[in-house]
Amino acid sequence: MQANMKFKDSLFTGIFGYSKERIADLYYAVSAKKVPPEKIEVVTLHDYAYKGRKNDIAFIADGKLVMFIESQSSWNPNMPVRDLRYCGEVYILLANKLGDIYGAKLIPLPPPEFYLFFSGSESEWGKAVCEARDMDKIDSDKKRFVNNDTINLRLSDAFSANSVGQMGYALELVVEAINIGIGHAADILDRYPLLKGFSIFNQVVQQEKIQEPYPDGYESMNTEGRAAARQQMLNNIMSRSVIRCGRQGLLAGTGLLEFLELHEWEVLGMLIADYDPDLAEERAAERAAIRAKIEAVVNIIKELQVSLSKAMMILKLDPEYRVQIISELRSQDIAFTE
Repeated sequence: MQANMKFKDSLFTGIFGYSKERIADLYYAVSAKKVPPEKIEVVTLHDYAYKGRKNDIAFIADGKLVMFIESQSSWNPNMPVRDLRYCGEVYILLANKLGDIYGAKLIPLPPPEFYLFFSGSESEWGKAVCEARDMDKIDSDKKRFVNNDTINLRLSDAFSANSVGQMGYALELVVEAINIGIGHAADILDRYPLLKGFSIFNQVVQQEKIQEPYPDGYESMNTEGRAAARQQMLNNIMSRSVIRCGRQGLLAGTGLLEFLELHEWEVLGMLIADYDPDLAEERAAERAAIRAKIEAVVNIIKELQVSLSKAMMILKLDPEYRVQIISELRSQDIAFTE
């Protein structure tokens, strides 16, 4: 797994967002267009998080700026507004990179494509489909309803909330929302087995989450106790989900089970980001603090040429971080004595 993965990454971003090969395959799944991985330029805003989790991937492919967003919570019809803000920031960065945004020469920018992968409840999706159909009856030119697996979200629908039927707004943004839940978008899922595995695993986790009870006395616990309890609940959900997928062969041929087993700890962090944003914030802060201490030890060893034990003693760092520090030193090819 790539070293630059973040603790707030959703499972979707963690699996697909750090590999150009996987991004290319995901783009092929939704567009049926094959783009060589080496032709993809990733432009994801890594400091941008939505409700405590990173669930976005942005890249340039086939001369277009493509944005993928995954949603597994309640349906959000305001995604076009979020995408508008996101792509605006990306375009500013691209424009500054390609030329002078205040200059006299026009800066060429890639046209955008927006995709939303929905893996939430059937009831939420059903309501969204019905709403798209109803709005099309009033204004059929916008073609919000595509089929039972895909609908288009339009920014202009927010403008026309109080003026139904008005046309010709100066600004429009269309997000293609695709339901990747089981029983939907078979053509897309069949084109990319890993995405199909992601869909299946999401469903299993949701089912196991329902079966996981809160521990006795949860309501009377303090903040730290509740955080620890929720962490253990997610550990249980993760463990049962992976075991169930393995025993029942649910992910056979998708490649996802191998990913889950190889990166169990990272995946747990992603599930926390997906299902418990508050806990994700706490754990991210803890990991950032630990990371800072590890980097401080590494710097002392490099600059002062002292042993690992001496550096840890200088910073009063707990012995439990020793293995992580050694791993970091070796990854940077830094010579050291223990």
